[in-house]
Amino acid sequence: MVRTLSATVAAALVVLGMARTAAAQPASHAFAYGGPTALFESGAPPLANFGGGVDFLAPSGAGGSIEIGRLGLNGMWVNQLSINALYEVPQVRGRRVTPFVSGGYSALFNGDGGAHGLNVGGGANLWVNPRLAVRVEARDHILPGEGAVQALSFRFGVTFR
Repeated sequence: MVRTLSATVAAALVVLGMARTAAAQPASHAFAYGGPTALFESGAPPLANFGGGVDFLAPSGAGGSIEIGRLGLNGMWVNQLSINALYEVPQVRGRRVTPFVSGGYSALFNGDGGAHGLNVGGGANLWVNPRLAVRVEARDHILPGEGAVQALSFRFGVTFR
């Protein structure tokens, strides 16, 4: 059931992110990512992470983001949900790089339970054309209720408008 819910939410986010907005309205774009994650625990193996979401931006560059993904290795995977505040440098004609910073709430969960915490991160969208960018990002998930567990993810992906 968790896999079905995850797939449904991810599909809905992608569809919402691809919706075309009027010029006077806030912008949105969908993104997908994958990459390695390092746990700040002695002897912890590197993990993989992947997922996607939607950024919602006002013309000023301020906005919010929601994403869902997976984090783990071999048969040990957890779902990850983040709801964040976001600031992305507004894109102007001729500028191909739009840096961004974000942070907010994170939840990691599977059938055995879950953990709640926060995340901070940043990166950039490198626009190859007006509707497609290469996304490069780092995000640190901090779970204080779990003995201050930290998971630093390096993410590489695409952003769609």
